[in-house]
Amino acid sequence: MQKICITFFALSLFANSIICQNSYEFIILEELYNPLEKATLIDRSSYDYENGWDDPEFSVPIGFTFSFLGNEIESLDQIGLGSLMFGMATSQAPLFCGLMPVGFDLADRGIVGEEPSLIRYQTTGNPGERVFAIEWHNAGLYEEIFESDTVPVSSLNFQIWLYEIDHSIEFRFGSMMYPAFEPKFNEQIITSIFLDYNFSSDEGNILTLSGHPAFCFLENINSADELGIYSLSYYVNAMVYRFEPTSIPFSLDENNHVSYSIYPNPTSNKLTVDLGDLNGVITTIKLYDASSKLIFEQESTSSQTIDVSEFAKGMYSLEFSTDEQVLRSQIIVE
Repeated sequence: MQKICITFFALSLFANSIICQNSYEFIILEELYNPLEKATLIDRSSYDYENGWDDPEFSVPIGFTFSFLGNEIESLDQIGLGSLMFGMATSQAPLFCGLMPVGFDLADRGIVGEEPSLIRYQTTGNPGERVFAIEWHNAGLYEEIFESDTVPVSSLNFQIWLYEIDHSIEFRFGSMMYPAFEPKFNEQIITSIFLDYNFSSDEGNILTLSGHPAFCFLENINSADELGIYSLSYYVNAMVYRFEPTSIPFSLDENNHVSYSIYPNPTSNKLTVDLGDLNGVITTIKLYDASSKLIFEQESTSSQTIDVSEFAKGMYSLEFSTDEQVLRSQIIVE
């Protein structure tokens, strides 16, 4: 295994009744790719064609409780969006956490009589140290399968790994053969992590990894509309992108549940922050924009009103911190 570089970044997170980590260590590795062994294939009932899948809808169990940015999930769901896997955050419905290893529109090569494309998953290891992995093996591209008269040449192999021991996330890439598309965006998006996503507004805090595979950089965007299909114009082989939390999140028990309220949300003028159970406690209130830039900070022991009328429209992260805990929530300025 060759470690190429290490980068640190801060994330803006949300949580009403949990404590969660506020940073990851991002590590780029170069490692031999191994296909999954003894993995379970997704059920053929999720296929949308007789001989394969185009936009399959399925759910796979992780095999343990995975803490995604402090939100506990037990399964990943694909809802017909390429390789985008969503996990429902039990504490934050209807917000979702998501993992998108590639931005390609995928399809099963078996639909046109080629070697089938497989989606398979497995959980290995002992309790406390289990690893969940899901793999797209020999995946084809939609345009070649449905809109071309030639034999499809593309074959993509990649995996998502989730670690129980430290709640790390990895995207692993094997052989990735596809045409060199002209980029539609200035930045070549490799992978994306949906820190939180609202289907109703099509907005959230989305972390994208862009640039050259060995010298990439991280950026936050707040809308899925900014993600581009076929934005990657080069092959990514034998690369591992690891997101390792710098602290392990844990849930507060019922006796330590903290209640507070933020209203109106969305807002375009005034935002009222009712500290609720934190009234009388010295609390630092911070507001971060979608790029994690601190734009407001104030210490208080009582409820406050924040004027957001001059703020740009978009998604923001509101943070309360005391000597004992850090709480975060999401707001929208419209």
